[in-house]
Amino acid sequence: MQLGNEQRKARDSILWLNDWRQKSYQIYPSLKSSQIMQA
Repeated sequence: MQLGNEQRKARDSILWLNDWRQKSYQIYPSLKSSQIMQA
């Protein structure tokens, strides 16, 4: 039971990270391209 709980927490945080990353790319496309230009 506890193991399943830990796995669910890990999966939720991964989904949350992916969701945040997609939103940040939509909100800050200029930030991403400016980082590429600096490289």
